[in-house]
Amino acid sequence: MKFSIRDVLWLTVVVALAVCWGLDQVQLRRAEMSARLAEESARLDAEQAMVESQRARYMAELARASAELERGAAATQSTAAP
Repeated sequence: MKFSIRDVLWLTVVVALAVCWGLDQVQLRRAEMSARLAEESARLDAEQAMVESQRARYMAELARASAELERGAAATQSTAAP
């Protein structure tokens, strides 16, 4: 079986198209993965901000409760002292 120059050129075109299509698919998958990662990162950042906000509120509430306990203990000691 003999191959002409025309056959080799067609084969080259077909292989080039297949390689370009494959590279395009890889690039598309990478872009999709990058978008998903950016979305997940934004979601986690928002969740972390919410957790930090709750932590700050709980710490403030704990400080107020501790101050009340100390005032109550000091008042109890002052009334108990002769």
